[in-house]
Amino acid sequence: MRYEFEHSKRSFWSYFSITNLLGAAFIGAVALFVGLMVKVLIQDPSAFSSTPSTPDRAYVAVSSMGMKDIVLGGAPLFACGKDDSLIMSHSFTATNIVGVKVAGNVCCGFFKGCTVRF
Repeated sequence: MRYEFEHSKRSFWSYFSITNLLGAAFIGAVALFVGLMVKVLIQDPSAFSSTPSTPDRAYVAVSSMGMKDIVLGGAPLFACGKDDSLIMSHSFTATNIVGVKVAGNVCCGFFKGCTVRF
């Protein structure tokens, strides 16, 4: 007994059905999202963690510049950039290394670190 397999007579374009294309688009979107999250975590590992909290991040940013007597204030309205969050940003007063009182802003974002601005 001889078995013969007939090749499929599907056209080339029949492999590009809407379900195949939607599946490929979904897999591509998931891969892009995962890739972006890995990139963010490599740049700033504390971006997704609940600790340190926002005031702690701002305090660490100012104290890492050698400031002492740091007092954090409210959110600066127009001092931060478009990538910074108003919720995570603080104004501050502190004493610098020389002993002079300075005032400035700490601008923090959800997916970035903090920036100190005078």
